[in-house]
Amino acid sequence: MGCKHPEMVEKLRTKLDTWWKEVGEIANEPQRVVIGHAAENPMMLTACEWLDVFIDQQKQVRRADLKNGWWELEVAEEGEYEFELRRWPRGTGLSLRDSLPATPVTDGELEKGIPLEITTARIRIGRFFGRKKLPKNANHATFRARLAKGKTRLHTWFDDSRGQPIVGAYYVHVRKFS
Repeated sequence: MGCKHPEMVEKLRTKLDTWWKEVGEIANEPQRVVIGHAAENPMMLTACEWLDVFIDQQKQVRRADLKNGWWELEVAEEGEYEFELRRWPRGTGLSLRDSLPATPVTDGELEKGIPLEITTARIRIGRFFGRKKLPKNANHATFRARLAKGKTRLHTWFDDSRGQPIVGAYYVHVRKFS
């Protein structure tokens, strides 16, 4: 069975080829998220922006997809930064270990959230590395680091009681202090 509109297919293929010639060399370069700029301070990073790892739906967060990635960042200004690592969005009030009930939505239901035995949080950004033991009811872990202006990577981990990584922070709130 042949194509019903071969001329349209050829036209679209030509457009795609032309576009790819323009962007091909930079298509796989990381797009950095800018932190510390006055236009957006504080700001929130999500796992949706991890490089080469896909956590882009709330159902993945709820079912605790055990994935991790990192953020490619551009630090707008040198200074003191605060990083608040979370598993759940701020407004939920849930602890890092909590599950979440199933929630009705317009087109069905978001599944129940899975509990995780998170006992420790870790962060690495630039030359800074931090680790914190967390109380059972903690809903976030906060770290402060002095950062230089320029490109860097942010890595986060939530670990279990054996010190084994479980998952990265799905949400990180970043604030630069004046």
